[in-house]
Amino acid sequence: MYEIFRMFEYPLVVLLLLICIIKGSKKNTYNSKELLISMDVSNLLKAICCVVIVLVHYASKNSDYFFEFFLKSAGENAVLPIFFILSAYGITKSELKNSITTFGSYCKKRLMKITIPLVLVVAFFETFFAFFSVDTTRCYDVYWFIWVIYVVYILFYVAKKIFPLKNKKNQFFLLFSFSLVLIGLVAYLASFPAHYYRHLWSIILGIALAVYEKKIIDNKRVSFVMIFFLCFFWTLFQSFVLKDSRMFSVYICSGLIVLFLSQLLLKDRCVKCDSVIAKIGTASYEVYLVHMFVLLFVNVFLQSNVNH
Repeated sequence: MYEIFRMFEYPLVVLLLLICIIKGSKKNTYNSKELLISMDVSNLLKAICCVVIVLVHYASKNSDYFFEFFLKSAGENAVLPIFFILSAYGITKSELKNSITTFGSYCKKRLMKITIPLVLVVAFFETFFAFFSVDTTRCYDVYWFIWVIYVVYILFYVAKKIFPLKNKKNQFFLLFSFSLVLIGLVAYLASFPAHYYRHLWSIILGIALAVYEKKIIDNKRVSFVMIFFLCFFWTLFQSFVLKDSRMFSVYICSGLIVLFLSQLLLKDRCVKCDSVIAKIGTASYEVYLVHMFVLLFVNVFLQSNVNH
């Protein structure tokens, strides 16, 4: 029975995700045309990205090479960039609406929001697995994402203190972008793993979409020009400076296609607040934190019992 389930587990998860999306949406009752990325699109994409990432790591742990290759390709092409775009867009929109002036308040709202769940998750699972002498080292391989967010949040605060976001948008955007590119270069020269700097373009794009949102909505050519130059610049930067031969223009375009298609599909619909898909999207960060520990638990305690 278990082997039969293993044959269909990935299609079943995808089918369940589609059902959750369909059942979790309804006719739109408000106008979100003033937003490039609505809250509904953000929640939906966070949920989808979260499920894809969990499936990638599950396939990797179970040596399902075909599914791992397919899902990892999809993840690297769209999922990780979308996560960064949504995070950067969200923090910028929040700051434009209600700017936090003091560093203490900023830390409390931004940094502590990701730190407290991190500490609680690590403390709980380390205590649990310590009782069974299980090595949890590999569970932290995926936490690079969090350290990137820490750096981005701190850099964001410094940039907006020098150039206030509300009345010096251009200066803020140029300072932040230039600083982030320098940090990426330093990470490369310091021999950090490539994923620490490979998708920094998506953070710059997410901030650009929020900063120049009104101009993009009023004039679609602005978005095409901005995306073209970002594709062109980052592909050159990756190819000649970071010596990475991957076609990052393809990565950028694939992530953006998913993003804007989602916005188009949800133009006349919205996600129900109490739906499963909304809850997954809202808790996507927490799911990201715990999923490797859960997969380790399944591998050590459940699959070993099935195999025996």
